[in-house]
Order: sequence, then structure tokens, then C-alpha cells
Amino acid sequence: MDLKDFKGALMDCDFSLKNGNTSAKLYARRSRINEQLGQFEDALRDMQEAAGTERSFEAELKQLKVRAKRALRKDYYKTLNLTTNESDLETIKRAYKKSCLQWHPDKWAHASEEEKEHAEKQFKEVGEAYGVLSDPQKKRMYDSGMMDNDVEGASSGPSPFGGGFGGGFGGNPYGQDDMAQMMNMFFRSQGGGFSFGGAPHGQRQRRGRGGMPPGFTF
Repeated sequence: MDLKDFKGALMDCDFSLKNGNTSAKLYARRSRINEQLGQFEDALRDMQEAAGTERSFEAELKQLKVRAKRALRKDYYKTLNLTTNESDLETIKRAYKKSCLQWHPDKWAHASEEEKEHAEKQFKEVGEAYGVLSDPQKKRMYDSGMMDNDVEGASSGPSPFGGGFGGGFGGNPYGQDDMAQMMNMFFRSQGGGFSFGGAPHGQRQRRGRGGMPPGFTF
């Protein structure tokens, strides 16, 4: 442990447990090792075992649960390429728009199936991240560690495009109709509309009035 050889320390704990040393202290030690290795599920299981035998570990278990929740939750700032705790709404909106363009499935229509699935997942998480970071109350909860990944309505926040972006992920995973409207609104001030590229899954290509703004391509 002192040498930070956590894998070696984990092997020592496993060996001791297999040979009959099932003390609460050993489970607690293995829990701390697993946490250092980023294996929070194993860490929680071991600390629960320790707390079940000795109540003195209950406080440590409670603290571990908080750390595990924070470590396992999604990083919405990273999803939008923002500095942690960014508070300027206009900056958040710009980052959201840029990420929408980067991950919209039409851009990945001719990519491999694996890349398409990754882009779709990222596209959904972009909407979820904006739904939280653009809402002052949800953002405060998220920043204080009070919000987990399953918060209801995380993806239903207001849209900087002026449309109902949050609900667009339900039945249609790509939200094509909503996105076409949003992109047209986004580019209207630039004198043009938005034209999607290839339409995935055999969907008919949709084009906004006026075409793409000058210099903008996928």
C-alpha cells in the first residue's frame, strides 16, 4: 500500500481471504484498494461486508457511497467540452450547438455501424448535458453532487435553438424533424437554412430553406 502497488496489495488481500482471514478489517482494506483502482462496485461490496460485521465501518461506508456516486456519474461539462463549473449560459449554449453539429447522426451516415452507434450515444448525451447545465436548479444539484445519472427530465431542458429538443430523443432516436427545425432557426441569422447530409436508416433527406450558410459543411 505504501508503494502504491495496489494490484499487488489486492492479490495479498485475496490470498488472505481465501485462506480463512475474513475479518472486517481485511474487507475494509480491500475496499480501499479497490477504490484506488477505480473499482467502485467491488469497493462498495467489501465495505458493506465490513460494516455488516463491525458497525465502526458504517460511517466509512456512507462516505464511500458518496464518492462512488460522484465518480460514476456522467461528466456533463466534459460532454460539452466546457470548463468544469462553467456558469455563463451563452457559453453553454454555444458549446451545445457545436456538439450537436459534431455528433448529429446525419454526419455519420456513411460511417461504420460502430461509429454510428457511438455518434448516436454522444448526440443523446449532449442533449442530456444541456438539459442539466442550462437549468439553474438542476445545475446547482449536479454541481453539489446531489444529482445522479438517472435524474428524471435531465434531457428535457430548454433549447437554445428555440425548439423542444429535450423530447426529441423518445420514439425517434435521431430526432430528425426537431433537429431540422432547430438548425434552420440557428442559421437564420446567418442568411441561410440547414441542409442535412445523408439520411440514416433509409429516411428521406431533409433540407432547410436557403441551403447551408457560406463556409459551413459537415
